[in-house]
Amino acid sequence: MKKNLVIAVIGLLLLFPSFIQSQPFGPKLHPGDLKVIQLGINPDPVREGQRMSFQVILSNASQHSEEVSLFIKDKDEVVASIFDVRLKPGENRITFPETKYRFSREEYCFTVEVDIERTKKAVDAASKFCARRTKLGWTKIFRQFPTLSTPGKKSGSGPD
Repeated sequence: MKKNLVIAVIGLLLLFPSFIQSQPFGPKLHPGDLKVIQLGINPDPVREGQRMSFQVILSNASQHSEEVSLFIKDKDEVVASIFDVRLKPGENRITFPETKYRFSREEYCFTVEVDIERTKKAVDAASKFCARRTKLGWTKIFRQFPTLSTPGKKSGSGPD
């Protein structure tokens, strides 16, 4: 009986490190799995002094759901934030709470940052999301990133 117990204990001690290494640790969702499809402001246009909110459509290419925090940033300044949002696989629509952020410059370009388990990273975007001052207030504009097939040329900029 003691011999069988000793063999079982030795077997477990040999197998335990292999079992531990095979278990996934850390987040299952990575910033590279995410992409901003659309970023909007409400109301559009935003008048001077008016409160506003942001809406984001975020694509999650992984097969995992994860609870994250999201931030809208203008350069290094956090404009809006939302905490403990569950991102599911596929497209996720997120509406940020109203913000007191005030526009004053002619143009603003925003980025989205994700915090996954206390690690913040910028999220890739389908295009550059900006707001430009008009006679009615600040309104959103999109700037397409250059395509790989035509370096230096912006998408949708007309015929060659």
